[in-house]
Amino acid sequence: SIWAVGSPAGTVLNFSNGRWRSYPIRKVGVAGRIVSKMVYVLDDAFWFLLPGRGVARFDRRGGPWWTLDSHQGLPPAGGISAIAQGTGETVWTGTTVGLFRYDGHKFSAPPVVHGVTDREISAILPRPNGSVWVASGSPVGKPGIWEYGKGRWQQVSTTPILDKQAAVQAMLQ
Repeated sequence: SIWAVGSPAGTVLNFSNGRWRSYPIRKVGVAGRIVSKMVYVLDDAFWFLLPGRGVARFDRRGGPWWTLDSHQGLPPAGGISAIAQGTGETVWTGTTVGLFRYDGHKFSAPPVVHGVTDREISAILPRPNGSVWVASGSPVGKPGIWEYGKGRWQQVSTTPILDKQAAVQAMLQ
């Protein structure tokens, strides 16, 4: 089947067996009316970004919608800009104030990268070895690609175009 999200109606759409089915999020108690970006996670759930609100999880087997926000460890002041599945059921979220990892119960942030003042995450690429690459910054900040693994950060980008002039918006392996 194919799944799609959009705005401004705040509806999740599913195309299966030649027909569309809609799931209006306002009818299931999810705060917010705009849905952006989604990822399918191995726990048979879709995760959606709700700009300004947090994230929502929809169990495609017919289970409940869950909304996750600052009560589960997301930063109250940070907008979510990216979402990706890591190894197992780990979900990574990039925000305007850094990277956060959901372990099935709560979000936590890895240590801050020393010397990087612009912690806005624009893209996430989980790696098979359990590490995660993130693109950070904007053309006016200090853009770069960083890897977080084994409890530490390492800068991956080493070319002048990536380190000083480019804002990476997506990564794919």
